[in-house]
Amino acid sequence: MIFTEWVEKHGEEHARKWFGLGDHLVFVVKSAGYVFAVCGNWRASEPLNGFPKQTVPQAKQKLRDAICNLHTSEETIIED
Repeated sequence: MIFTEWVEKHGEEHARKWFGLGDHLVFVVKSAGYVFAVCGNWRASEPLNGFPKQTVPQAKQKLRDAICNLHTSEETIIED
């Protein structure tokens, strides 16, 4: 079950605890064409060069949506 399904079934607070979701979301943009996200113990990534191609802001929004925007702060790190 993914995070959004867990929220629908058990509620936000239970989902946060179950997935170990923190309050701070960190994006790491890799030159290899991926955006990685870490929020507590939750980790995910989105490809930039997949099909269809997406921009960094689009990938970041997909990752935010994956955790129902339940974080309170975020930062972005650009790596070469």
